[in-house]
Amino acid sequence: MSPSPAYAAPIRYEAEASPAVCTGVIESNWAGYSGTGFCNADNAAGAHAQFTVNASAAGTATLGIRFANGTATSRPAGLIVNGSTVQSLSFEGTGAWSAWATRTATVQLKAGSNTVRLDPTGSAGLPNLDHLDVEAGGRQPATALYVRPTATTPAPAPWRPRSAPSSAPWTWHSPLHDLHPRRHVRSRHEHPARQERHARPADHDDRVQPGTGGHRRREHAVHAGRGGLAASRAPSAEPCPSRATRGG
Repeated sequence: MSPSPAYAAPIRYEAEASPAVCTGVIESNWAGYSGTGFCNADNAAGAHAQFTVNASAAGTATLGIRFANGTATSRPAGLIVNGSTVQSLSFEGTGAWSAWATRTATVQLKAGSNTVRLDPTGSAGLPNLDHLDVEAGGRQPATALYVRPTATTPAPAPWRPRSAPSSAPWTWHSPLHDLHPRRHVRSRHEHPARQERHARPADHDDRVQPGTGGHRRREHAVHAGRGGLAASRAPSAEPCPSRATRGG
């Protein structure tokens, strides 16, 4: 949002002070007015009041017309700027002649001197007129808010997605990991001590499984040699007893 341009303070033109023109009388019998009095125009159509205002440059200006209408009937008037009617205004009742209100209007002014006239269109004429405020440019809307950046205003931090701490370990899981329990397969090369503990002797016969009784008989036969094996297989010299000698 860009900053709005600066506005000068309103310039006030009193209705009772020259070069203002009041088709009526200048009075001060009702309290609440500014300056030395107010304009009480004649109760007739065309009994106007006119102000001469100056503008430093051509452009938009906001007019503030302060008035009082002690009746319950609105008093309409045409707003004429530099000889051209630009708006039609209505000055409603304010409840009392000492109760003042302000009617605003936005007009275009030329650089230099300008005439602003209020010309009543009804037979009752104009309300009592206190003054005319002229503010060059338009007012900033009350709902707009502009915050001027300063050197001490910290810049907003850039947005970053939230993530886990860098020290937190993580692993990738495929859908198959959810279906089957994870199994850790150990290799013989992972534990050298285990490999040395289970090393087999050079003369071990892989055809006989460790942990069975047969491996002891097989190792005995290997160490005894072929002669021992043949002797163990030779027939015995003791005669086999007959049935007669073995008893009944």
